[in-house]
Amino acid sequence: MKPLLCWQTEQVYKVMDKDALHVQQHLFLATHHPIKMYKQTASPKVHDKGASYDETTFLNNFTSGKDQVFVPILGESGTGKSHLIRWLHAKIDKRGRKVLLIPRLTNLKEIILMILEDLEDPLFEEYRQRVRHSVGNITSEQAKEILHNNITLAIGKNGNHVVERLSDAELFLMENLPHLFRDPAFIPEWFKEDGIIHQLAEHIVGGNGGRLNERREFTIQDLPINLTYINRASEDAQYVYSELVADYQLQQEAVEWINRSLDQAISTMLSLSSTDLVKIMKQIRIELAAKNIELILLIEDFTVLQGIDYQLLDALIYTSAKNNDIKTLEDEEEKDKLCNMRVALGCTTGYFHRFEDTVLTRISFRVTLDVGEDLVPPEEIERFSAKYLNALRTPEQEIRQWALDKENTKPLRSACEDCSFVESCHEAFGQTDGIGLYPFNKKALQIMYKRGTSEENFNPRLLIGKVLRYILENYAEPICEGQFPSPALFDHFGGKSINRLSVIAQKEIERLDPVHYDRRLALIELWTEEYDVVDFHPFIHEAFNLPPLHDRRVFLQEAATSQQANGELVVDYTSKDQFSIREHSPENKQNLKNEIESTSRSLDDELPQSLMERIQILDQWANGGSLSQSHSQFMRDILFEAVNDYINWDFEQINQKWFQDNGLWSKRSILFESQSTQQKQALGQIRLNLPCRENERKDTALTLQGLIYHQYYKHWEFNKGSEFLRYSARYLEQWCSMLIKQMRQIPLNNEAFDPLPLALDVLAITAAMGGAVKNNSPEGITEVLFNPITLPSGVRTSEWIKLLELLLLHREEIKSIALARLSIIKGETRNRVRMVDASIVYSHVINLNLSNLTLPPDDKVGAFDKLIKCSDMLRMQVCQVMESEHQDKLKWTEKMKETFGDTLDGKATAIQVNEALKTAVSSATLRGDQHEIQAATATLEARSISNIVRIISDNEKKHGLELAVSLGKLAIKHITDITNSLTIIEKFLEQSTKKVENDLVHLQGNEAVLELETIRNDIQKDLDLVELAFKSF
Repeated sequence: MKPLLCWQTEQVYKVMDKDALHVQQHLFLATHHPIKMYKQTASPKVHDKGASYDETTFLNNFTSGKDQVFVPILGESGTGKSHLIRWLHAKIDKRGRKVLLIPRLTNLKEIILMILEDLEDPLFEEYRQRVRHSVGNITSEQAKEILHNNITLAIGKNGNHVVERLSDAELFLMENLPHLFRDPAFIPEWFKEDGIIHQLAEHIVGGNGGRLNERREFTIQDLPINLTYINRASEDAQYVYSELVADYQLQQEAVEWINRSLDQAISTMLSLSSTDLVKIMKQIRIELAAKNIELILLIEDFTVLQGIDYQLLDALIYTSAKNNDIKTLEDEEEKDKLCNMRVALGCTTGYFHRFEDTVLTRISFRVTLDVGEDLVPPEEIERFSAKYLNALRTPEQEIRQWALDKENTKPLRSACEDCSFVESCHEAFGQTDGIGLYPFNKKALQIMYKRGTSEENFNPRLLIGKVLRYILENYAEPICEGQFPSPALFDHFGGKSINRLSVIAQKEIERLDPVHYDRRLALIELWTEEYDVVDFHPFIHEAFNLPPLHDRRVFLQEAATSQQANGELVVDYTSKDQFSIREHSPENKQNLKNEIESTSRSLDDELPQSLMERIQILDQWANGGSLSQSHSQFMRDILFEAVNDYINWDFEQINQKWFQDNGLWSKRSILFESQSTQQKQALGQIRLNLPCRENERKDTALTLQGLIYHQYYKHWEFNKGSEFLRYSARYLEQWCSMLIKQMRQIPLNNEAFDPLPLALDVLAITAAMGGAVKNNSPEGITEVLFNPITLPSGVRTSEWIKLLELLLLHREEIKSIALARLSIIKGETRNRVRMVDASIVYSHVINLNLSNLTLPPDDKVGAFDKLIKCSDMLRMQVCQVMESEHQDKLKWTEKMKETFGDTLDGKATAIQVNEALKTAVSSATLRGDQHEIQAATATLEARSISNIVRIISDNEKKHGLELAVSLGKLAIKHITDITNSLTIIEKFLEQSTKKVENDLVHLQGNEAVLELETIRNDIQKDLDLVELAFKSF
């Protein structure tokens, strides 16, 4: 069957015009649905919503009796005030009555002329001329200027003010605010397009556009207090401008002061005063009374009367001295001369509350159209919609003939009577009073209205505009092409954020019918209230060109099932493309019901209310909704635990605790798209942004829901648990892989950063310089990389000592970074390293090049600050430090050769020094600590100076890490001991020589020549020994 289009699309805009007074009379009557309302008393304060009231009773009460009737029709925008006014005008018997219908889309000039129309008294002609003359053929620009001048006059000293009663602020405004209106610098601001003065001028003389819920009045935003060219204004204007800009309270008082004078400015523009309007209405009623004619005023929207509204109210409620306790004979005679008057005016509730109590007490009663489901149950929405659908299906000529038949009290005949598909269509889509609801059904009308309006009270205009007209006007072509309902329709009615179907149900639809997934989802969501995947009546599948799924429960209209006296309708699919309707036997009805309830049982039934809410929030989030902070944190807690449990940390050789302790992996690492508060993540922090891909939002929600269920049930054996397990396993694996990758490649601003090579560089060089490496090979370095190292004492260059001290200072921290990526940790505490992957270390060390070390990142990351600092230092200094240390030790070898000769025999030197020491002691020429000198000579005997010199000399052939290892493992203590010993011996020889020389000088002045000669010989022997000792150096 080809998809059907059974309405006239060209008629949609005529039948469903949002302004009731624009709809032609026959179409209006064809679509009219009885309006529900409440009747309230005439007291100023109403304490309840009133009694239920219907339009027929209202019509009778409004038109019967001889007393004057004044009835406000209250309701928010779109509730049907204009429609009710139009219906009253259509139904009121015009015989013996002057019925004036004042539409909203008009201006004040036309309203007054409309009231004066067809009245012959010269007084009325005088008023007509005054109005025509005042605003006759002036342009909009002229009207703005006149109104602007009137406002300036009204707010100034010559306005209608009682100066004695004004406050200080009002006196200030009266004297100074006119300067702001008159100054040429401010004129462009006052006259700007769509400004408040422009809107009011259009209201008076132009085409009153747009619907109003309140009076047009000045606001603070209308004050020109943000000018950049204020220096062009006069001194007086600048003064009041500066006062306004600096004082918000004064701005509010200025707005109130202007608005208080608006009515005076507008009525002056019309050349009418408040007494003029009272006089006009009084004279009209006198003339009509003479003709025995009753006056009825039906005002669609009272806001169109702004400027004369309060004056007109005075005129409308005028009843002479009727309400005075004492009535004169003249008063009674005057009353008798006035015709009876009935007034019904549409007004928003907020606008009505502005009326003074004197007005509120003079009304007869009031009706309110702000009604809820108590007066407008779902079936009323269906009947209301059916009238419009029927009018669109019926030829307009037929509607016009029906409307002209005054004696015909029956409703318009249903156009469905002539349709060959009427039975199947009504059974599938539903019907009301014989009028089919296609392409809607009862649920669709209710659901689309709730989703499209979010209104608590019934609003006819919104139902027409946002549901009926929207679909019938915009989706005729998709229906004909078999592409209805479309994804765009679903999105329009909140499909991205307001979803009833759970994510698991949506994924089931996608699995069963990936081709028509979007359309089927829209159909189930908008045409049913089901929570499971269902099929529809065969006719719906045909009409919307949507194949059935064949193995699903069938959603049927309640009306269709209720028509079955002994059973329930069931779809029997006889083949892939054919199906029929049959009745289910009564004896199996209960079994079917139980089966349906079992299959449609929600997963949430057994969950606590708080967890049910979490599941529903995730459903909404999956369709574009947001996550509150509390829901986001709840999901972080669950997911963080699940991920930590899922990852085999030892297999990945990653120390989870290190990443957590250093703030790189935490619950804050998990972020959800559209979460209400976005947390700023630290640089280098591991990130899990969900969903990972744009098209995975629903899958992500399913995974999170599965984790909630599993946490509650502690197993996966719950209903549909296998499906949740499948998603959870798939995405946990994917997310954990992403996290592991980030832990190996830390995310930074510009690129990922792997800290392991950097750490291994630092640790290897530290081990080499620290002398920990005994076997100068990659294996030897690998073996001792994580062993303890202490700072060796001994003679080193200052550059070597400074660099090594820095490396050892941060070594433990850097070691933990490397072990976080290399180790297997066992035990409950998970602090003890059981095994390290040496292959990774070996592969890195064997290729380590001191001239080309791993580059650290430009970004600074807190957890890696010390590592990056050490790495930077090594890259800049290590080669220079190695060369400096190597040259220093070469110089030492040269000194040793100079001191000990080519033989580098420390023992021989030690023997000679000991002989000299004995002579010095015996001759009393010893200078220095004898024991210290003896220890120094012992050191020279014990140390293999030649071996040390050979090792240092061999370093000339070494480079890079090999040189660093060799330098690091030098017997630096031996070198230091030898150097110190030589220093002691040199000091001893130097001081002893000086002693001998001093003694010779002293003895030369003694007369005991013989004694002198003896002493000289002894000294000579000592000097010979000393000379012999020095020759050894």
